[in-house]
Amino acid sequence: MEKNNYYNHLIFKIENFINKKEYSKASKLIVDELKMPYVPLDVEAKLFDFEKIIFANLKNNKEYNSFSIYWYLNFLNNDKIDFFEKFEIIENFDNFNLKKYLSDFKNFFLNDKVSDLLKLKLLLIFKRQEIKENIDILFNDGKKELFDLSKVTNFYFSKEFAKDSKLIEDFLFKDPVIKNFSFLILEMFYFLKLREKENNKDLFYLKALYISAIFFKNNELQKSIKNKISNYDSFISEIDIFLIKTSLKK
Repeated sequence: MEKNNYYNHLIFKIENFINKKEYSKASKLIVDELKMPYVPLDVEAKLFDFEKIIFANLKNNKEYNSFSIYWYLNFLNNDKIDFFEKFEIIENFDNFNLKKYLSDFKNFFLNDKVSDLLKLKLLLIFKRQEIKENIDILFNDGKKELFDLSKVTNFYFSKEFAKDSKLIEDFLFKDPVIKNFSFLILEMFYFLKLREKENNKDLFYLKALYISAIFFKNNELQKSIKNKISNYDSFISEIDIFLIKTSLKK
């Protein structure tokens, strides 16, 4: 079969599976093809588009088969997928019994190319499922740390996180888009604190708001937050450190 015919047939088969909602079959074809040593750029782009379509259809679906979890892991390990899409999809792992897949996640936690935030968010889902294991995580700075899940704190139930969330809600109640993005950034600050020993959570809500203002190029919001900061230079320095740690782009 000529290469053009091969790729046309492959795309047709994947589209057909997606149309019939046979997502695991479509996913397997995509995963297998992306493992090939050479895939034409236009075909590769099409396969990534298919992955996004499958993601959109599966993200609120709680009925999975055993293949689905490997599709999600492949999605997270794909460096061409947007970070925020990965950060969102992590929540779907809570629909699986993760204890059955501990060995499969070992490589994920030890992959130095995977964002620290994705690993820490997944760690908290392990905690939420009351899995009593020690988890080794290799961080992007090259350091490996062992986490005892019985001692990991679920910050979602903390008074500090609730207070910061309420402050963001009050500050941006008229702007749901920036508000929701600020909640997302706030979570990231708290995820990073799972690794750090000190309990300093000063101004997390203002930092989250300021980063959102940067991303949305909202100068008025930046000025409003600046007026609330006593040591602005130090505040900006901490923002820069956060953006470097998380590899988020302004």
